[in-house]
This record gives sequence, structure tokens and C-alpha cells, in this order.
Amino acid sequence: NPVEVILGQQPWVQPVPEKTVTLLLPKEDAGKLNTTMDLEESVPAPVEQGQELGELTIYVDGEERASVGLIAQAAVGKLSLPQVYQGLLGLLFCPT
Repeated sequence: NPVEVILGQQPWVQPVPEKTVTLLLPKEDAGKLNTTMDLEESVPAPVEQGQELGELTIYVDGEERASVGLIAQAAVGKLSLPQVYQGLLGLLFCPT
């Protein structure tokens, strides 16, 4: 799920895990795996590569087994004033 970037040069940034998580489970627990994701809906620009955006938690049979931070895959710069102005003009004269 991409995160919206407010006034960013790109409208979205992709969250990715900050590290790889490995869990060794008994075969009978494989169907008991569940995850939850707590993720920001939007962030203001600028966004730095590696900026924290949320957390992914892994549960096995309802018990928390691991969690990993979700970070920005790439940097997103802030729109300059001329870029904001150009976008507003586009909305006024070429609405979609």
C-alpha cells in the first residue's frame, strides 16, 4: 500500500520492510500465520529514503512473534512554488 506524499514531487512513496524477518515454524503452525500493518495514510514532503512510515507485526496463533519497521523505499522531494502554481493552473484550465 503506497503512502500519499503531501506536496511531493511524486504523489506516493512505497513502504518496504527495513530488514528481512525469518521465522522458523512447525509445519502445523503454517496456517496460523497472520500479519497487521500500521501505516501512515499520508506524510508531508520532503520524504527521505529510509524514513519510517509504519510497522508490520507478525503473529502466529494470535501471539506476536516479530515486528519490522516499514520505511520509504525512495526519497520524494517537496514541490517548489512554481510547480505548485503550475499544478493549480492545470487544475483550473484542464480539469480531468
